[in-house]
Amino acid sequence: MSCLRRHFPVLAALLAMPALCQAAAPTDIVRVLGQFVQAGHATNKCATPAAETVARHDRNFRIVTQRATEEMQRRKPEASRQQIADTFASGETAVRNRIDEIIRSKGCSDPGIQDLLLRYHTQADMTW
Repeated sequence: MSCLRRHFPVLAALLAMPALCQAAAPTDIVRVLGQFVQAGHATNKCATPAAETVARHDRNFRIVTQRATEEMQRRKPEASRQQIADTFASGETAVRNRIDEIIRSKGCSDPGIQDLLLRYHTQADMTW
């Protein structure tokens, strides 16, 4: 967890939402995918959202994954889809492990985890 997120969680949350904070700046869809993984895993561990919310989040996660894969193909044209998928899977594992550590040490009431639970609902409500 970054120093910013640890000491200024509200500011960190705002900075992590570039589409809202910096409308002129392009959104990095690969970063958005990471945020989806974080929020999804925290929610899996610490909350039970309504089935409709889960379905909307899952749909948006699939869209973000597809767009992030396309972006990575653009950035690294020599990489195969499987190499990109493997890289994403490795990153997801690291993110999940870190979130698990935070939950074990600080619990689901940790402000960073609570931020991710709120983000999950925001992600579920996104329209593409």
